[in-house]
Amino acid sequence: MLNVSLKFRNATFQDRDEIVEMLKEVDENFCPPLSSREVGITERVDRVLKREGSEYVLCEVDGKMVGIVGYDIHEGWAYINLLAVRPQYTGKGIGRSLLKTAEKRLEEKGIKRVKVCTWSTNEKAIMLYKSLGYYVEDILAGHRGEGIDTLIFVKTL
Repeated sequence: MLNVSLKFRNATFQDRDEIVEMLKEVDENFCPPLSSREVGITERVDRVLKREGSEYVLCEVDGKMVGIVGYDIHEGWAYINLLAVRPQYTGKGIGRSLLKTAEKRLEEKGIKRVKVCTWSTNEKAIMLYKSLGYYVEDILAGHRGEGIDTLIFVKTL
């Protein structure tokens, strides 16, 4: 855990370029990389920032964005569509803090159930989700490539 003050706030369109830059920095940490998906990084960010019911929550240290969580709100449930932390800040509890912040905000909006997906070889994310009370609801075999499954985690708030 960091011995600094973490600030959480909702992203605005003015944050767009910094979000895109950060996601490019962590692109290869995703399976498949965000840049190789049907919707590229910039378009993905634009869609979330413009779409009703979608939000990004930023984590800042000394005014610098160090992490981000994104979610889409549906009727009674939400889907966490992104969780990313800059490499130099991983392992310091920022991902956990971002998820807890998102859960609190979603609960305040009346959301009762949260879903999040990751790939079967992403051990850090799997441990994080399980430690926060998420459980695997479904597995999409081979969805991320040969031998790499998509795990769908859920949690009741």
